[in-house]
Amino acid sequence: MLDCPACIERCFRAVVGRPHLFPASSRQVSPYTLRWVNQSRSRPYSTAVERSRKLGFLTSSEEARRAAKERRYPQKAENAKILAYKHRAHESKHDAPATLSQADQEQLRLELAYLKDPLKLSDRVWDLLHQDNVEKAMVLARMASSKNMQCVVSWNHIIDWMMSRGKANAAMKAYNEMKKRAQFPDSYTYLLLLRGFAKNCELPNSLGNALSIYYSMSATGARVRPTIIHSNAVLKVCVRTRNTDALWGVIEKMPEEGSGAPDKLTFTTILNALGMQRFDERLAGMTEEEYAARREDAVSQGRQIWGSIVNHWRKGKLFVDADLVCAMGRLLLSGVRARDWDDVLTLIEQTMDIPRLIAPFGSKEREDSHIAPRLRAPHVAAGLTTDVRLPNTPAKDDDSELRPRSEFDSISSLGSADAVARSSSPTFAQPDNNTLSVVVEACQKMYAKKLGDQYWELFTQKFEIVPDLDNVNMYLRCLRQYRSSGQVVALLRTHLDGAGAATAPAGKTFRIAMSCCARDNKNRHVMTHANYVLDLMEKKLSGSDPKTVSLYLDLALSTGDQEHMLYAAERVQKAVTEVKSKISYAGKINPKAMGEAMAFLGNVLRVYFAMLRDDRLTHTARSQFEERRGRLQAFLDRQKSSRVVPVEQSQPIDESEGAK
Repeated sequence: MLDCPACIERCFRAVVGRPHLFPASSRQVSPYTLRWVNQSRSRPYSTAVERSRKLGFLTSSEEARRAAKERRYPQKAENAKILAYKHRAHESKHDAPATLSQADQEQLRLELAYLKDPLKLSDRVWDLLHQDNVEKAMVLARMASSKNMQCVVSWNHIIDWMMSRGKANAAMKAYNEMKKRAQFPDSYTYLLLLRGFAKNCELPNSLGNALSIYYSMSATGARVRPTIIHSNAVLKVCVRTRNTDALWGVIEKMPEEGSGAPDKLTFTTILNALGMQRFDERLAGMTEEEYAARREDAVSQGRQIWGSIVNHWRKGKLFVDADLVCAMGRLLLSGVRARDWDDVLTLIEQTMDIPRLIAPFGSKEREDSHIAPRLRAPHVAAGLTTDVRLPNTPAKDDDSELRPRSEFDSISSLGSADAVARSSSPTFAQPDNNTLSVVVEACQKMYAKKLGDQYWELFTQKFEIVPDLDNVNMYLRCLRQYRSSGQVVALLRTHLDGAGAATAPAGKTFRIAMSCCARDNKNRHVMTHANYVLDLMEKKLSGSDPKTVSLYLDLALSTGDQEHMLYAAERVQKAVTEVKSKISYAGKINPKAMGEAMAFLGNVLRVYFAMLRDDRLTHTARSQFEERRGRLQAFLDRQKSSRVVPVEQSQPIDESEGAK
């Protein structure tokens, strides 16, 4: 038999289950705690007393002491009740979500009994997340945390899943909850958070949360110290949120040497930030001269940074790859001086051991070449009119004074002291498609088509680089400057036409190609080239590009040949039907696409008017063109009355305009 009344009472409670079934003589209601209390005195040394406190049962002596304490300190008693209520609300909010039933919780408790290994637990959480059972994954992680199991990996899976779906606030809540449950974040937890904020930089407080997490890692007593991987992740957040002040603030706190020193990705991010900053400043409403000065300042900062990069690279402390080289190259291309564009070729020679195919800027050989020596960007500020030396300065045989030592000098031009300082030659970067685009763009800016042809052949044949769509588009722009429509057709036939073409073209590719044909309108074979471009567009694209076909009609009108205009008018009938159907039945069309479609139909009308003004047109053909003109003019009038069309694209076209 049990002698302790508290133990007897506990046994009755286990059997009966509800306190109101106990005899009324053995209990009474306390006026302060509203709890039923046993009147029998229990032994103070019994362990049942402590258990009864946890279960909510109080002895009469303990209840009397509590009541006296509450009467003496009423404010403290009220505060204790409020804190207890908040604690119960917090526990019910996090431990038992309303969306998860009791049966599911019991099932998770049974699963947890067999998930003693943290690895198996993390795999189970990962499976639940990929089944979109987020609540079950959260509850399972909470249950494991309450069992004092180290389940940081499971919480990392939850944070990663939330960040990948744009739920940055929910990820931060999970991060704070895991800390409250004594699950200390590791290095990978912080990396997931920083990378997630970089992906969701458009959300508010992304930069603030990323900086607070990063700086908390550097605080005194932090369990995890930031590495260069965390620094690069937070720098990416700064760049994508366009906050240069935060960017330089993070860079200033990075050590110059050691495990946290900047690496190639850090310098690539910095150079890209300098290039993106100029676009933000251009949109700020500044003048062309102010914009040119800012671009020059960004290039100057990039040159200083590149000097530090080369210094670390020659000492073997930094690895230079193609991404870093192209980041610096594109920053140079944003400059306003011809020397900046020319230094791209020197940069490629320095980092990739690809020799220059033309003499450097400022040398005597360069002045005798086909490239204009005083070429520069438009709207250059007054203080940016000199590149290397002043005009009318006689050139010398030895041009070492004209070209002082630069940060883009090759390794062979180093002095003996530098050669002794470096233990071994640095590893050269390998060229890729991005490098080819940078070099061709530099040639385009310098109006050096012949040089661009040489570099294109060098990269595609010697280095066996398969051009992608960006390479083809950039080379087409270079060919367009010199009206090389025949070379454009050869390029498209080689890299875009045929079953083995490795590049899938887009509408922009055919626009550039057709604009090159429009510039080459003096060529007697230009319509043949334009027809090939149009045939390839219809073959590769699902629908006709209105801008490309409109350029084709402009070219036919510019020739003034009746046969060319007649063939062009018959050729574009399929495109006219497609564009009219898209306008009528495709629903909402963005203003840019609507403007291009209306401009195309306007050019078709101009061709019709030009054909009708020609006396050599037969009677049958004239009747056919008059019928087409009437239908198309009526369609444009209906669209003008039902849609908001720009004025310059919706004005009615008369016969005098068609003759232009």
